[in-house]
Order: sequence, then C-alpha cells, then structure tokens
Amino acid sequence: MSLEASLSTLIVCDLQTRLLPVIHQSERIVRRVEVLVQAAACWPIPIIATEQYPEKLGSTIESLQSSCTQVLSKLEFSGWSALNWKPADEATTERTQIVLCGIESHICILQTALDLLALGYQVFIPYDATGSYRPDDVHWALQRMMQAGAIIVSTESVLFEWCQTSKAPQFKTISQLIKSTRGD
Repeated sequence: MSLEASLSTLIVCDLQTRLLPVIHQSERIVRRVEVLVQAAACWPIPIIATEQYPEKLGSTIESLQSSCTQVLSKLEFSGWSALNWKPADEATTERTQIVLCGIESHICILQTALDLLALGYQVFIPYDATGSYRPDDVHWALQRMMQAGAIIVSTESVLFEWCQTSKAPQFKTISQLIKSTRGD
C-alpha cells in the first residue's frame, strides 16, 4: 500500500525541548521531522504534535510550533487517548494513514503505533525521523512495530509517495526539501 496525501495525517510525537538533548542524533531527527512538516504543509496534511508532560519536559520545539494543526498534551505514553479518535472503521474522516515520527521510539512512538494499529489505522514510521537515547532501542522498537503491522519507511519515501508524480504542483518544493537533507 502506498501513502496518499489525501489520506494522511502526520503525528510528531514528543519533540520537546528538555527531551532532545539526550536523544542520539537528535539534530538529524529534528531536521527530518522539519522536512516532513514542511512537506505536509504543501497539501495540506494535518500535523498533530503530542507533548509528554510538558510542565516537566517542555513544549514542542519552536521550529515546529507554528506549523502544527494541533498540539496535544498527554501523560500516557501512547498518544492515542490525547488524539481522542474513533477506530478507523468508525472515523468520520478518510485520513486513516498515519505518518508517526519523533521520540522516543521504544516508548511513546511504539505505544502510539501499537494503539493506532489495533484500531485499524495504517501506520508508517520514517525510521530516520525517530529516535531514542540508545540506538539499540530504536532498532528493536522498529522491529516490533514492523511485526505488529507498521510500515517502516524513510522520510524521502514518504515525500515521494505523497507527491506520486513529478508533475504534481508540490514536486519542486519536495525536491528542494529532499536535497536539503542529503548528507545528513
């Protein structure tokens, strides 16, 4: 199955000011998430950020705040309850493809993905836009999500699938975004 912009929602999980300094390769992850956010805005695709206990862990990083359609605070590790969505087969929207990125892969990303999958959503995880304190945690979380039915992709794959053709009006912007990440 391919991603379609008209069916997609981008969820940025817990990219917060006090969490990022301890995340392995956080600068690369932030750059990839920023590219996903900029691309999503071209269609427009809804962009939802979650914040884990923001009173203690800070808010979503400044570079993303103005681009988000919604910012949802949560105490649970999974973002499911903060989203307050119905199961996919009962949803009032066709946006049942979820691109899930952010931190930490083995905690909040994993639990959110498992909940979304259990409720019938198609979950796409750009491996290069997720992270954790330890690289091994990312690897094993991606393995577990894939076994549960999530589709592991790259940021570049997401952008080209949303675009579908070089004739799309968004193609020039998408090409520039991709060029900006080469060498990261």
